[in-house]
Amino acid sequence: MSSLADAILAGPRGRRLCLELAAGQQDGDPLPTQESLWSLLFYAEAARSKTVVRFARVSTDAGESDDDEWPDPSTEEVAAALDAVDPIAVDGLSLIRALAASVDSARPWQDPDETDLLLAEAPMAAHLRRIAERIAGSDAARWLTEPIADEQWLVDFEVRDDLRTERPFPSAHDALRTWRNEGLGSGYWWCTPPWPIPTTTRALPGLGPIGLWAVVDSFGWRGASVAPASISPTARVHEVMDAESWAELCRRYPYDLADTEEDWRLSTGWEGRWVIPDWSLVAHDFDAVHVTGAAYLALAETAIPVSPGRASVIANWPPDHTYWLTDELGRTAESTRWLRPGDDGAAQADELWSPA
Repeated sequence: MSSLADAILAGPRGRRLCLELAAGQQDGDPLPTQESLWSLLFYAEAARSKTVVRFARVSTDAGESDDDEWPDPSTEEVAAALDAVDPIAVDGLSLIRALAASVDSARPWQDPDETDLLLAEAPMAAHLRRIAERIAGSDAARWLTEPIADEQWLVDFEVRDDLRTERPFPSAHDALRTWRNEGLGSGYWWCTPPWPIPTTTRALPGLGPIGLWAVVDSFGWRGASVAPASISPTARVHEVMDAESWAELCRRYPYDLADTEEDWRLSTGWEGRWVIPDWSLVAHDFDAVHVTGAAYLALAETAIPVSPGRASVIANWPPDHTYWLTDELGRTAESTRWLRPGDDGAAQADELWSPA
């Protein structure tokens, strides 16, 4: 990748990040240009969707009907509306809000949604680049290209009210052995090491760990336990910074999937065979694997070439998340509870996490 802006524009999650930053969550009422953009997006999505059903009131009296034809905006019209929006300032809060919305809209288990397809069309490119370059030039986005941070944080979302009870880490060795022996790599839409392998992320000033925000297919959690992780300074971490660094894992430690992985074919369009890293073998040489924010934005939900006829995919691996394949991970302090307010129990992406 020649630059962070190129990485952002290379994948559906990066392009969605640009859209969310331009017209997404912010304090106060949305600008008229934002409302216009979202209105055009709504009608464009509805016109292209195979699942949206519109209900209309139809009277038996002649001439009385609500069944007027809906607008069908062109890609050029949506692009012009995007160009009219002045993206909000790129700071830590606006970026993490936009990133959270982009990650939560990911769906690697099925076809891309209409918005992701629209953003990939040629007329959108120049307008998205304007926003991508704004992101890439900001101090707030610097962490997107950085390797694993020295300080790592564990996040444990829970449904129950009391999160103060510390739970011991399960054995990574046992989890990986079961995953390999029972062939659990096939038939699922995620490519990550098996649950309950722990994950960590860095924290952002004033916002908490990225793991609180960047969640694929989130369930609107309002509470989590957060703890600093004890990381060995000699930990062997494989950095996934681009397509080649992921493909290298697949070549060195191949886990060829027996199934055709229909979910990934739908989300990426790839028609060949699939391979993912054999995490039980990766654990022999590495203690952890970290996917940078830039790599996620460029590669998630895309087919990554591995060898002739074989490809891989990054699915359900959020940005800046590190999966630990060792039993040496621990906590350096007790967990604290973090909360995010919500209406009727449903958290919103623009509401801030904070220690209880």
